[in-house]
Amino acid sequence: MKNHRLILPILLLPALLFLLAPQSLHAGSATWNLNPATGDWNTASNWMPNTVPNGSTDIATFGVSNTTAVSLSSPTTVAGIAFGSGASGFSITASPSLSLTIAGAGMTNNSGHAQKFDCPTDANGNFGSIIFNGNASAGYLCNYSTEPGRLSGVSGGLVQFVNDSNVGQPTVTNLGSQISGTLGVLGGETDFYASNAGNGTFIAAGAGPGGKNGGRIAFFTTSSAGTATFKALAGRDSAAGGVINFHDESSAEQGNFILAGASAQFATSGAVNFEDTATAANGLFIIHQASPDSELGFPGSVTFTSNSSAGNATFIADGDPFLPGAAAFINFEDDSLGGTARIELPGGQLFCTNHNAPGLTIGSLEGSGDVYLGTNLAIGANNLSTTFSGTIIGASGAGSITKVGTKKFTLSGSNTYGQGTTVAEGILEVANTTGSATGPGAVEVNGGTLGGSGVIAGAVSLNFGATLAPATNTTKQATLTIQSSLTFNSGSTYTCTFKTKEGQLRTDEVVAKGVTINGATFNLSGVVQGTVNPGLVLTVISNTGAIPITGTFANLPDGAILTVGGNNFQASYEGGDGNDLTLTVVP
Repeated sequence: MKNHRLILPILLLPALLFLLAPQSLHAGSATWNLNPATGDWNTASNWMPNTVPNGSTDIATFGVSNTTAVSLSSPTTVAGIAFGSGASGFSITASPSLSLTIAGAGMTNNSGHAQKFDCPTDANGNFGSIIFNGNASAGYLCNYSTEPGRLSGVSGGLVQFVNDSNVGQPTVTNLGSQISGTLGVLGGETDFYASNAGNGTFIAAGAGPGGKNGGRIAFFTTSSAGTATFKALAGRDSAAGGVINFHDESSAEQGNFILAGASAQFATSGAVNFEDTATAANGLFIIHQASPDSELGFPGSVTFTSNSSAGNATFIADGDPFLPGAAAFINFEDDSLGGTARIELPGGQLFCTNHNAPGLTIGSLEGSGDVYLGTNLAIGANNLSTTFSGTIIGASGAGSITKVGTKKFTLSGSNTYGQGTTVAEGILEVANTTGSATGPGAVEVNGGTLGGSGVIAGAVSLNFGATLAPATNTTKQATLTIQSSLTFNSGSTYTCTFKTKEGQLRTDEVVAKGVTINGATFNLSGVVQGTVNPGLVLTVISNTGAIPITGTFANLPDGAILTVGGNNFQASYEGGDGNDLTLTVVP
C-alpha cells in the first residue's frame, strides 16, 4: 500500500517558491558566527552579516564555531549549505513541525569530516523534515537521521527528494518505532519522487522491542535507486524490521540491497516490496535467513505484486537446510514478471504459489534451496548455464517447469511438482540420484535437448526439432533412466555419443519402459580410435517394457549397418533381452 507524504507537491513547487520570494528580501546568504548567542538558525544575530539565510537563492555557510548544535525555529528554504575547509562538526535539526528545504545546489562539505542532520518527532505527533528539490544534492559525508513517531498513527521524521534531485553520497538512517505495544506508530522515512538515490547509503532500521514498524524507504513515480546501498535491518524482540518499497514506475536501477534476517524471538526482518509497474532493474539483492537463535524469527524477503518486474536483477537468498522456516525468500504474486533475473538460492526459497496463470518466467535458477510452485515457471531467459540441486515443490500437486533460453539448466535434486516439464529450447539436463528430477509428470521436448544421467519418472515425448542426448552435447557418456514410456515423434533426433578409451568402447544409453519411434533420426556421434573387436554389443536403448520397440529410426532400419572409423555396427531392435536397440560390431 502506498503511503504518500509529499511535503512539497511537485506541481506546486514554483508557486511555493514564488511565495517565499518576499521573505527572501529580508534574508540573504550568511556565515554562522564563531560565537553565536544561541543555536537558533532563524536568529539574524547568529549570522554574519546579521541576516538569516532563508531564501531560494541563499547559501548558508558554516566554518569553525563554538556552537555546533543548530536548530530551526521557522520553516526554512535555502539554495544550499556549505561547510568550509576545517569547519567544525555540526548537528543541524529540522525541529518537529518544521521543514528545511534545499532548493538549489544542495550540500557542499569540504570540512573533511561528517556533518549531522536530524529530523526528530515530539509527543504531540509533529515531525521534522528535510526536503531536497530540483538538482539539490544531499552531499558527501553528510549523515541524516529520521526519528520514529511517538503517537499511534503518527508518522516519523522525513527526508524527501523531489524533482530530479540527485542525492550524492550521504548516509540516511531511518529509525524504527521504539514504543512497545503501540499500534500504528510509524518509523522514520526517506521518500523519493522523480529522483535518483545517487551513490548514497540508506538504512531502514528495525523497530525496538515490541515496536510495530521499522524505518521505511519509499520510491514513487519514476524514482531510481541509482548505485546506492540500501540496508533493511531486522527488528529486536518481537519487533518489526525495516522496509523498502518501490511504487509506480520506480526502479532499483543498479542499487545494492542487503536485507537482514531476524536475530531475536518473533522479530520480523528486512524486506523489499515491488508493486504497480516498478522494477528491480539491475539491482543486487542479498537476502539473509533468520538466525538459528531467533525462535520463530522471520527471514529477509523480496516480494513482487501487481505488474512489477524483477528485471535483470540478481537475488541471493540464503538459508539453513535444517531450519527451512528461517530461510530467506523471494515471492512472486499476481501478474508480476520475473524478467531475466538471476535467482540464487544457497538454502533460500522462491515462492510462486500465488502467481496467476499462465505463469512466471525468470532468467535463471541455481542453488540448493526450495521452490514452491502454483503455476508454470519458465527458467533460462538470461541464457546462463546453471544447476539447481534443491527441491521444486508443487502446491497440492500443481506446478510445471519450462526450459527456455539457449544454455543448459541442470536439475540434480528430487522434485515433486506435478504438472509436467517442457523443454522449449536449450538443454535440460537431469543429474539426480534419487527420486525424479522432473517430478511425477510427463516431459515434452518441443525444441532443444533433453539429457543427463539422472532419473525421470514421467513419460517423455520428443517432438519435431527436439533432441534426446544423454551426454548433453559433451563427450562424457551417460545413462538416462526414464521410468515410463519414451516416444520419438517425426523430426526428433536421438544423439548417442560414444568413445573408445584404452581399447574399450563406451556409449550413451537410454533406459525406458516402452519405446515408440515415429520417423525420428538416429545420430551416432563420436570417434573410434583403432579397430573394435567383432561381436561387441552396445545397448543404446534399453526397453524395460514387456512390448518390443515400436517402429524404427528413419535412417536406421532394423539390420542396417553403420560404418564409423572403419568399424561396422549392425542395428537390431530385438537385441539384448529381445526388445532393446543394440549396435553389434560386425566384420
